[in-house]
Amino acid sequence: MRAGRNTQRAEAIIAREMQIFLLGLSTTVDQYVAFPFGPGSVSGVGIANRISGTISSLGQLIIIRVLLPEFSKGTDRPKLTLSLAYRTCALMFFTGGVLTAGLYVFSEPLLRILFERGKFGPSDTALVAVLLILSSIQIPVFLGAIVFVQYLHSIGRTLAVAAVGLLHLFVKLLASYVLVRLLGLGGMVLSDAVVFTVVFATLGTIVFRTGSLRG
Repeated sequence: MRAGRNTQRAEAIIAREMQIFLLGLSTTVDQYVAFPFGPGSVSGVGIANRISGTISSLGQLIIIRVLLPEFSKGTDRPKLTLSLAYRTCALMFFTGGVLTAGLYVFSEPLLRILFERGKFGPSDTALVAVLLILSSIQIPVFLGAIVFVQYLHSIGRTLAVAAVGLLHLFVKLLASYVLVRLLGLGGMVLSDAVVFTVVFATLGTIVFRTGSLRG
């Protein structure tokens, strides 16, 4: 029993460290791809990603704080735990959609208030507003994916989560390569939405198959 728990803890640590490492690589990919567009483009992408990333991180923190204890308590009730995961995923997806819609409407006024001063002029605000809207598309699928990640962690499928992390990096490289050539700088920002859509769908498939086996 103790050996099994130690193995699960080791797998969880490995999976989380790998996720942190891969997310760091993903950020490096963004900076590398944006560099040829000039320093202003790198800064604009950074601002857009910082705002959407802050919203996503707050959502992630809430999900982890609220859901992980509930999932852990429900290990002896697999059907109820799976149902909770699906319902919470739907709620987070809807909430993310509302946040994305809000950024679509208010991105330019928000950026004008926060950043438009000095060398950051109206043209910069307009550019970053477009990048922010494109960046925000990832929020619903990101939050949904985090729900599935917490569910899989709670049932000991941490290595599956780590494997999806590797998929994340591969899709990021491919999507950045293709979309930048099609859409320029906006394509690079939009690649994150493509990545998290693939990750969300993959995690959802794993959760569905795992839930069917446990049910």
